[in-house]
Amino acid sequence: MQKVNNIFGIHHNETLEFAHLKEGATEGDSIGFYNIKSKDPDWPWAGTKGKLLYRYNSLGHRNDEELEDISSTPNWFLSVGCSMVAGDGVFSHQVFHSYVGIGLKLYNGGVGGAANDMISHNAIELLRQAINPPRFVLFNLTHATRQTIIETIFDYNDRDSFYHSVGSWTKDEKEKNFIAAANTIHQEDIRTASAIHSLSAVCEARNIPLLIIASNFTTTHIEEAYWAPNALDLFLPDCITTPISNFVCTQETDAKRNYVAERSWVSPTEHKGTFFMYIDDNDLAIDDVRNARDSNHPGVLYNKLKGKMINNTLKEIL
Repeated sequence: MQKVNNIFGIHHNETLEFAHLKEGATEGDSIGFYNIKSKDPDWPWAGTKGKLLYRYNSLGHRNDEELEDISSTPNWFLSVGCSMVAGDGVFSHQVFHSYVGIGLKLYNGGVGGAANDMISHNAIELLRQAINPPRFVLFNLTHATRQTIIETIFDYNDRDSFYHSVGSWTKDEKEKNFIAAANTIHQEDIRTASAIHSLSAVCEARNIPLLIIASNFTTTHIEEAYWAPNALDLFLPDCITTPISNFVCTQETDAKRNYVAERSWVSPTEHKGTFFMYIDDNDLAIDDVRNARDSNHPGVLYNKLKGKMINNTLKEIL
């Protein structure tokens, strides 16, 4: 990853067919997954080679426009997170936040592989550099165990970027040991809570509503990666949670998806104007994950459901 104007991003000013480019073709990466699945004519993404493109602006974010263009109007909102926000595996208009804030312009601040500390940092910088403040901010939490690493920590000589994230995907033994040592002292709890508090404080000072979103799917890809209850306790002491009451099922949803919505909840926090939303989406996400063109990312149905739940929540709290 590289920094431009003190903001982390990837593939600056590039247009790519796959968000993650890797050598080789195995089912575990975007290109290999597509090559394998596209042999099935019934696969929804068969025949889309060369059509699903990822366009990155000068900050390395998946937007057709620059931050100054989108924020030139007060009628916009900011969404930040990892590849779930960037929209790996779907067209840009099929990412979950494209179903949120209808009528508002969206700045997609998602960065594939980003850790929560990097996401929070980016959001604060984007708010500082925007021409007008957004109507609201969405912070989609990622794996608590992800960490932003400065290359000099491990004295790498074969990397092009100075910063990168380490997480469940890492194969480097030094990185694995670093993560394991950090987790033994529950550093992920403190780091995640710090990222939340930092962005919340900035949004509160500028009177910008902030919705923090967590779910099973974005935090439990592997056993060690989870949304830590201790971090939740640090941020939401003695809070009273309320179910998301006005979720309306569409023709695409069934009893299970309605059940998912009923198990989700939204809660105020100690920061004025900041709300925490939990979406119990594990069953739905697993069912729909292979409906994305890239592996390990949710498909269109999941994104539609999640976007509508967020939209209904915003109507309640704004």
